[in-house]
Amino acid sequence: MTIEQEIETYLRNNGLSPIPSKELDVQMAELVKRNKKVYKAFQKIARNTTDTAALLSMLNDHHLFYELFQSEENRFTQRIEYLKFLSGYMDTLPASGLKVMEAGCATGLDIGFIAGKHPEHEYKGFDIDNGKIHQAKVRMKKEGLTNVICTPGDYYKPKDDDLDAFDLIYTNSPLRGNLDKTMIIELADKMRPRTKIGGVCLLGGFTRVPVDQIEKTGLEYIKDEVCYTINAERRGAKRDIPFKAYFFERIN
Repeated sequence: MTIEQEIETYLRNNGLSPIPSKELDVQMAELVKRNKKVYKAFQKIARNTTDTAALLSMLNDHHLFYELFQSEENRFTQRIEYLKFLSGYMDTLPASGLKVMEAGCATGLDIGFIAGKHPEHEYKGFDIDNGKIHQAKVRMKKEGLTNVICTPGDYYKPKDDDLDAFDLIYTNSPLRGNLDKTMIIELADKMRPRTKIGGVCLLGGFTRVPVDQIEKTGLEYIKDEVCYTINAERRGAKRDIPFKAYFFERIN
């Protein structure tokens, strides 16, 4: 079984499927049209606040979660590509004994696959949404993953036992489609206290931010790689938008 087939089987077993639907696409288009002004306002607010709870509340009020703006087919394919990339990176790390964190683990879908694929490490996931953390705990129990802890938490408020604790932290932009320069710098700064010296932080999201625009953060930039690319329409024109992973290392 290839890694793609393995991930697809895992996703299907956890309730995801690539179900293209013309009716769904129409609903998506209507949603985007209705909420266009609200979404733009949200993007502006998101770049100028650290109040995660307020942002999540606004998202819920207006049903603006990023996933709503994509078809089920695209979401499924992108999840496979992202997990393939992440698992491939894990293959390059030491054979055992690492402490790995997923910041913003939601219902634990990603961390569940990675922990099952690489059981030789210890994992911790956190999310500000208590309901999603409950689902993540249920998922870990169902999968028999005793090497994973999922707990409530906030990007901006690390717990004492998380300080200087992790060899690898990975996270995606809270808005995924909105990984701009400001958010890259902010996420890197917020992940630094949780990262061990010599540890790596991996930030993922749809972005076109070039390396020379990334200002100095609390972590040292190492490299960036394209996980996959989507073709999206913006301002009436189709163009390729990469989902990139930026790698940072804590050196002091």
